[in-house]
Amino acid sequence: MTTKIELNDNFAQNRYMLEENFIIPAQSQLNNFDFRIPKYQYYTGQVVIYNPDKWAYAIFTFFKDKPTKANQNLYQVLHLSLDN
Repeated sequence: MTTKIELNDNFAQNRYMLEENFIIPAQSQLNNFDFRIPKYQYYTGQVVIYNPDKWAYAIFTFFKDKPTKANQNLYQVLHLSLDN
């Protein structure tokens, strides 16, 4: 379930994607749950996907230049198809 999509004007220039996964503590309701979404300098876009079956969410952050954070899954974007 997509929670947030933010694509900057320079999104087509991205070359790297950082994947971060987070666990949501089990609770009776998620009405006002605050997704902890890290902010980065120089990012070109960010997508947050919530998985209610697994009580988890993933954040995919896109960059033009390789970010210095290396303790998560970092992927190089080889091709990007966009409708213009």
